[in-house]
Amino acid sequence: MDIGNFLKEERLKRKMTLDEVANYVGVSKPAVKYWEDGKMGSLKGSHIMKLSDLFGINPLILLGGEPVDVDQNNFVRIPIVGKIACGKPAYADDDIEGYEYHRKDSLPKGVPYSELVDVIAHGNSMYPTILSGDVVTIQKIPVLDSGDVGLFCLNDDEATLKRFKPMNGQYLLMPDNAEYDPIIATPDSNIRIVGKVVALNRKF
Repeated sequence: MDIGNFLKEERLKRKMTLDEVANYVGVSKPAVKYWEDGKMGSLKGSHIMKLSDLFGINPLILLGGEPVDVDQNNFVRIPIVGKIACGKPAYADDDIEGYEYHRKDSLPKGVPYSELVDVIAHGNSMYPTILSGDVVTIQKIPVLDSGDVGLFCLNDDEATLKRFKPMNGQYLLMPDNAEYDPIIATPDSNIRIVGKVVALNRKF
């Protein structure tokens, strides 16, 4: 079977654009066009899982080119939180914008999947560790060790990714990009630790 033509037919059958498929899968529009043209080199197992979810098909149908591990038992679906619920201790269903498929062996061992959420990084304060557009997996825990990269809520309405550094009864939220200033937090500051960065998925 011609996998590229099959993908194109499934997309057109649903009257979807290349952009819509690309946004759902988490890749660029040219990447989807390459797949439809039969160029499968960049097609990963996580992409196959998302395409099969989008089109409602068995992922094994999308095997093509180089062997790809699409065993569903090797993947876990993690919610993408579009808006961080800074003022709440948990994430509401309304905050979930979609899902990202992760290989289980790419996630930390022993961490319950129910404690994990994905966020999309914005801005350049954590460059080069985290780039704008990266999918960042967060373990929802209230305590960090020095040097951990965490997700923090500021003033109940702003979320930021920074490196945690305790110092003399207070702590610094450090950017990895030297062009940005650290944020100084005291016990009285309205800053809450949302969780720890445990995985990173970079989109190309």
